[in-house]
Formats: sequence, structure tokens, C-alpha cells
Amino acid sequence: MKGNLTAIVFILKILIVFMCGTALVQFFKAYKLIAVPEEAETMAREQFEGMHGFANQPVTLAIFYALYGLLLCYLVYVLLQLRRSFIRLNNDEVFYENQPSEFKKASSGIIIFAKTKYLLFIFVGVFWFNNPRIIFAEIPMLLISYLSGKIIYVFHYLSQKGTLLKEDNDLTI
Repeated sequence: MKGNLTAIVFILKILIVFMCGTALVQFFKAYKLIAVPEEAETMAREQFEGMHGFANQPVTLAIFYALYGLLLCYLVYVLLQLRRSFIRLNNDEVFYENQPSEFKKASSGIIIFAKTKYLLFIFVGVFWFNNPRIIFAEIPMLLISYLSGKIIYVFHYLSQKGTLLKEDNDLTI
């Protein structure tokens, strides 16, 4: 079990570093669009493949990249909280007082990230860049993120029940 928890903590660390890098790339793209607005069409076609038209809107695309970068920063914050919970589990702190609320915050954060990212891509992709295919292209990532959040919510439920059982056991002794 310890090996599995160590692997989860390590994977979360890699994911956090990757998401930080991705957020930095998004902020760089936003800056690049403000500095060199001529590249807006190329960057829009890379981000929203198959778009049917392009109104030259570098400001809109820069705002999109900045918002997506902020959203990724929020995900990094949530993943750091989740990693902290798994580190405590790895250190044999199985049922502690704040564990259920930590898992609930992490699951809610991941679900909020999934829904907000989907809405951001839909709003910008469909309404600004005329790409209705983005609705279906983003569904797999939405479902993966949403399912991950729900699985962590199950951890919340299990840790909540475990904490209650531990308190009952401590009171019995």
C-alpha cells in the first residue's frame, strides 16, 4: 500500500510541475499576442483546429490564454492540496480530523476546473472563432477530469466514515 501511495504522490508532483509549465506557456502566449498581434490568426488556428472563420481578434485570444493560464494555476493549487493529503496518508496518518474536508475541497476544485475549462473553450471556440467541433473535442477531457473529481469525492466519503468509526473506537476505549 505504501508503494502505491508513494507512486500517487510522485505522479501528483509530476502533474503539478507539468501544469505549472503549461500555465506559464499560456501566459507567454497571451503576452506574445499583445506584443505581436500579427500572429493571432496562426495561434488561433493552432488552438481551435477546424475553425470556419477568423475575425482578427488578438485581444480576445490573449484574454483566452490568460484566463486558461489562471485556470491552470487554480488546478495547481487544488493538486497541491490533494498531494498534501496523500503525503499525510503515506505517513500513516490515516483518519485525521480534516481529512474528509481536504478530500472534499480537492474533489470540488477538480470538478470546478473541469466545468470551467469546458465552458471557457466552448464560449471562445464556438462564439468567437466559429468552431462548433470544439464542443465534442473537449468532452473527453471534461469527462476524465470530472470522473477524477468524483473518485476523490468517494475518498471524502470513505474518510468521513472512517473518521467517525475512529472517534467511536477512541471513545469506547
